[in-house]
Amino acid sequence: MDMRFDYHVHTTFSHDGRYPPEAFIARAKELGLEELCFTEHIELDTCPPWEYTSADYSKWTPKMLALRAETKGLSIKLGAETTLWNEHTRAFTLDYIKGQPLDFIIGSVHAVDGGIDPYLQPYFEGYTKQQAYERYIRQIAESAKFADYCNVIGHLDYVAKQAPYPDRTFTYALCPDAFDTIFKTIIPRGIGLEINTSVFKTKDEAMWGLDIFTRYRELGGEFVTIGSDSHVPERLGWRREDAIALARAAGIRYIATFERLKPKFHKI
Repeated sequence: MDMRFDYHVHTTFSHDGRYPPEAFIARAKELGLEELCFTEHIELDTCPPWEYTSADYSKWTPKMLALRAETKGLSIKLGAETTLWNEHTRAFTLDYIKGQPLDFIIGSVHAVDGGIDPYLQPYFEGYTKQQAYERYIRQIAESAKFADYCNVIGHLDYVAKQAPYPDRTFTYALCPDAFDTIFKTIIPRGIGLEINTSVFKTKDEAMWGLDIFTRYRELGGEFVTIGSDSHVPERLGWRREDAIALARAAGIRYIATFERLKPKFHKI
């Protein structure tokens, strides 16, 4: 089955977005996608004063509902990418999204050790690849226990996106105990993993993750979502077919889509 979904997209409603949702809808139709989920950032600072850097729902929600109603041949879903950090962040996030007609929620870690973003080069200064990657993985393991309201954990390999090392490969062997903690925390709660293709900069770069998703499956994980994490229309659907092939090779049973936070499973 050709599962033509993209479940991670950011528009100008996100603080780092560059294009309006209409641009992504047009591109999705060009690509023949069936379903597109807009997942705007709902971000909290991970240290005081706990300020929001988030989508303005007073504008975003009516806009998305209108686009959903008027768009033919493409299913539009309303999603969010929220910050995972601690109980304080969880409470603020739940308050912020309360009452919104969301279909899907990604829980992501974008900061380590009190607010250091692994997307930025200062995060890596003075650390080996092993040290830098392990810090991030262990932060996810710690923060995953606050993801009970989420459908999936986002981009486990976010730390590799801008890593300055000659070999950016992200593997299970980096921190097996922390990976297992993540999986044992989320799987009993019905939370899945995202295969986020944005970390792969070219179409022919070898796609890592088989060992990670195989272990996830061994511990009982059954589904993933696939997202390009696109901030520009040109990256929409990026390496989607490769991601499906990765999931299949790892033994994952389903690609999931969502409606009002309830999964629909598509057998691989």
